[in-house]
Formats: sequence, C-alpha cells, structure tokens
Amino acid sequence: PKNAFNPVEIKDMILSKANQLKGKSTHNKPQLTHWKKLNHIIQSPSHLILTLKNKAFLWKYRYSLVKNSKALCKLLRSIDWGNEIQVNECIDILLPQWIEIDLISALDLLSYEFHHQEIRLHAIKRLQRASLQEILLYLPQLVQALQYETSMNALSNFLTSFSLNNIEKKNGTLSYLYFWLLQVEASKITSKNAKNNIYKVILKDYCESLQQVDIKLYHSILAQQYLLEQLQSLMKEIKDFRGKVEKKIIKLRTLIEQDIEFQRLQSFQSIPLPWQPNITIHALIASKSILFKSQLTPLLCYFQANG
Repeated sequence: PKNAFNPVEIKDMILSKANQLKGKSTHNKPQLTHWKKLNHIIQSPSHLILTLKNKAFLWKYRYSLVKNSKALCKLLRSIDWGNEIQVNECIDILLPQWIEIDLISALDLLSYEFHHQEIRLHAIKRLQRASLQEILLYLPQLVQALQYETSMNALSNFLTSFSLNNIEKKNGTLSYLYFWLLQVEASKITSKNAKNNIYKVILKDYCESLQQVDIKLYHSILAQQYLLEQLQSLMKEIKDFRGKVEKKIIKLRTLIEQDIEFQRLQSFQSIPLPWQPNITIHALIASKSILFKSQLTPLLCYFQANG
C-alpha cells in the first residue's frame, strides 16, 4: 500500500529511540542543517501524518525544542503512546520545561488526537491565561472540543467557570454564546451520535449554575428560547402552505399581523440578541420579513431594536 510503513524504518526508529531512552543521545544539539529540517517539520500542517523518520528526528532533538512553542504538538505526535518510559519522560520532564504555547496549539492539544489527562490539562492551563476576547474568538472550537473530554471534565469546568466569572463583561456576551453553542450541539443528538449526550449534561449543569449566579440573564435566555420556538412554529405554518414564494410571503405577513398565536411577535418584552446582547429587540416587523426563493424557503426576520 502507498502509505504503508517500511519494516526497516520501524526497526530503525525503535532502536534509535531505545538508545535515546538509555541516555545515549538525550541532549543532542542540532546543527544548522538539522534546524532547517526541524523547522520544516514543525511548520508543516498538523493534519499531515509524520513519517517514522521525522518522528525519530523530532524525538532525537526533543530537549532542543522546549523553547519553541509551536513544536510541542509535533513532538507529542512523534511519541509512541504505548511506550510507558517515553510517555513518562515527555509528561514528567519535557512538558514542565516547555515554553508557553499559543492558543492555537492549546486548541490542538484538546482535539481527538490527545487523550492523556496531563496533555489536556496543559492546554487548559494556557487557556486560563487567555483574555475574554481570546476565549470569545475561539469559543466555537472550544465547545466542539468538549466531545473529546476525559472523565475529569476539565475543559467544561473551565468554560463554565470562565463564563460565570465574566457575566458582567461585554453585556454577558460569553454567557449567551456559550449557552447557544451548547444548545446547538445538544440538539444534534441521535441514536448514531450518542456521544453528544455530554452536551446535554454540560448544558444542564451550566443552566443550574447560571440560575444561582445571575437569574436575570437566565430569564433572558429563556425569553430567547421562547422567541425561537415561536419563529419555528411560524415557519412550520409557512412550509405547510402551498404556493409560490410570493404567496408564502403574503401568508407570512398575514399570520404575524392577524393570527392570534403570532400577533405577540409584533410586541414583546425586550430581549438581547444572543450573539450581540448589547442590542435588544422588542418587535418583529412583519412588513419587512421575507422568505428566500429556495427549497427550504429560509426566513429573513427584521426586528425593531431599542434605542
């Protein structure tokens, strides 16, 4: 097969690493040509599989890489995780010496590839030093990483705690976004995707904590959910209505303006937009709301904002 490993290479790598573990080449110093090769390996895309030779090369110069923040993920991918001696050296000796990694590397360490508890904790320690703006920037990826949680639940504990501790900043933006990202993932649960049950558990725990810390914000989220449910009911009525999109738009506006179930959409208690809570809305404008010409006929809503 094209991507099959050469048995000779495998044997060579095993012998090479065995010698290094015995202390024969633990502190090798790379020369200029070696640095060029190391940098080329380190800078290669993370999705590319390392060759056995490159893994052995990284491991050979591992102590020279501790000052390179971007090298950690590559080195960890060079490890034989079935080799207890090698793993212990990396976790107990190399990892504590490593220079602080960037947030992109921390996200990488929280991916499906890394299951070791200490590796994931190392990533979370870096997240603990991140700013609110940085966490907001990477929040969707961090929520995605929750599906790879270990039994410690360290990432979910961090995100929940960080969210609750920053409720008063940026109008609670992080708290709203965290809730809705969890809600989206929890709603994807199917019999074939049972692992997403973790999102239901995290969401339940988060809501319980949120009620204790800021009941007003929690009620705002409930109001957002209710508005979404009303819009979903409205769209169901439209999808069941036969006719071209122009007739459906007329039906849409008629329902909003005249149907007793949907008239309340024209005036409701102000609620913040989930993704921009500094903006609050209090009414759906029927005359501007439209449907797009496509098979799913998505709805474009116009709301009246306060101020």
